[in-house]
Amino acid sequence: MILMLQAIIRFSVRRNVVVLLAALLVAVVGVLSIRRTPMDAVPDLSENQVIVFAEWAGHGPLEIESRVTRQISLALQAMPQVTAVRGSSDMGYSLVHVIFEDAVSPQRARAVLREQLAGLAAELPAGVIPQLAADGIATGQIYWYTVESGRSDLAELRRIQDEQIAPLLATVPGVAEVASVGGVHAEVRIQVNPTLLVQHRLTLSELTRQLQSAETAGGQVLQKGG
Repeated sequence: MILMLQAIIRFSVRRNVVVLLAALLVAVVGVLSIRRTPMDAVPDLSENQVIVFAEWAGHGPLEIESRVTRQISLALQAMPQVTAVRGSSDMGYSLVHVIFEDAVSPQRARAVLREQLAGLAAELPAGVIPQLAADGIATGQIYWYTVESGRSDLAELRRIQDEQIAPLLATVPGVAEVASVGGVHAEVRIQVNPTLLVQHRLTLSELTRQLQSAETAGGQVLQKGG
């Protein structure tokens, strides 16, 4: 090692012009490379991941973990090119981070996840529909906030969040998604009178189809009882 260093020093002294030209060439190449390198205030150093989000209003973290997060995680961790699956559960919602190999494009990752999630409906509680979170920057979820009031109930707070706050935040440049969790979704319950159905020669299925096709806000019909 010492002999090699001595040889390099002797060559540099004897061929100082060549060494200076080589150093100048390296400096020029370095400056050009820096000028052509794209700059990013927040460089994307995160893992190649897609977030799966599912809501189950009114249920605690333990129940969410056992019946939602665990089912989704087990179904996704066996997928090819998936390196890790990390799940977390909170009051009323579940988050599952699916980490793919770096060679998998974001479009491909989201496509295969949609296919896998489409077959999970039978294994999840009724009304739980897992969805893919919007593409975000490296920082991911950058801000959490709560909507609180001493006078309004949970349904009213959720309505304020969905109809007033979230639409305003979504218009801010750079915001990929405003994901609302918690609260209570408003619903309209219709109590059917069997006698009136018979008088109007209607079946429950026909009434359900009429309600679903009505020009009202989107919703779903839950059938309970006999």
